[in-house]
Amino acid sequence: VLLELAEAEDAVAALGPLYRESPDDLDVLLPLGEALLEVGHYSEAEGVLARAAARAPAGEAIADKLALARLGLGNLDAALEGLDAALARSPQDQGGRMLLALLAFKAGDTPRARATLEALAREAPRDARVRNLLGVMRAADDDRDGARQAFTEALALAPEDSAPDYNLARLALAEGDTDAARQRLEALVAREPRADQALMMLADLALAADDRAQAVRWLDRAVAAQPDALDAEARLVALRLELGQRSEALATAA
Repeated sequence: VLLELAEAEDAVAALGPLYRESPDDLDVLLPLGEALLEVGHYSEAEGVLARAAARAPAGEAIADKLALARLGLGNLDAALEGLDAALARSPQDQGGRMLLALLAFKAGDTPRARATLEALAREAPRDARVRNLLGVMRAADDDRDGARQAFTEALALAPEDSAPDYNLARLALAEGDTDAARQRLEALVAREPRADQALMMLADLALAADDRAQAVRWLDRAVAAQPDALDAEARLVALRLELGQRSEALATAA
């Protein structure tokens, strides 16, 4: 689990001197690399994590973090190449294989991304994260029935996880079933009031139905749920200005 930003900044400050004293100590290299990754110091993170990877025992889960550092630097090809090499040595690294699927998808290789996840789903039939991500890849491959099956299975495995529910709503919307999408999203936000992406999608549905007042209510809830969600805030300000709610718009932007 990656550190919270404030904790990561403290970790970088605390671990930096230890790294200079013991540059080969894995107990320093791994948390420092993770902290640097979390605060967005991708170049330093890459160097520290590459050093850790060269010294770690086989099976140590470093390849995925190193790939993320390279991705942060904009080096998608290097991220894929390094992850491929690491997985050749540790083919059972499930987290690395999930990341490989995402990187392949980002690189435009949807067939490889889907094939990777189809294999993972067979090997880990009880893993809801794999099922949900597989649904995303099937949907991208225009296999809506397969996507629906994967999302439904993921939801059955992890009913508390909002991601499969959200993806099922997106799928319903893509198929033109706005009522089903709205009902699923409303049930989701009733269960998870801070699900800001679902709230913003409900605002979109309200706008599509020309119900701007309802859209304002949904966006207001999205901003309250995630005060740092600048997109929701910007949309709420613009919509309130359209409705002539100048004082409310200024209060939202303050």
